[in-house]
Amino acid sequence: MKIGEVMTANPAIVEVDASLDFIENLMKQGAFSHVPVMSNDRLVGVLSDRDLALVRAHSPENVNSLKAKDVMVEFPYHIAPDTGLEEVLKDMIGLRIGSAIVVDDTNIVGVFTLYDACKVLLKAIADIS
Repeated sequence: MKIGEVMTANPAIVEVDASLDFIENLMKQGAFSHVPVMSNDRLVGVLSDRDLALVRAHSPENVNSLKAKDVMVEFPYHIAPDTGLEEVLKDMIGLRIGSAIVVDDTNIVGVFTLYDACKVLLKAIADIS
């Protein structure tokens, strides 16, 4: 199975200068937990709902002035859509990360998260039951 078959396609993407409030609202409206961060049409980071929660908990007075570039995880794990699911899962476990950004050439085409992995597992269990 290829990651392109089980990823969440067409994810929301933000620019490095997007405000944390904007990103938080975007995540709430779309009900997703990870967002790729771009600069000059290039993937430069990823932000999770956990990253935002940590900032809110530890620096609530600074939240309004912070941008994606201030909080994002740089150099996010990214893979091609034809990468095997097993390889991606092994990498995510080994790196202890919750998401993989799926990139076709330089275009972000999807995001694969632990949520997506759970959906794959649930389908596999249903198929053998």
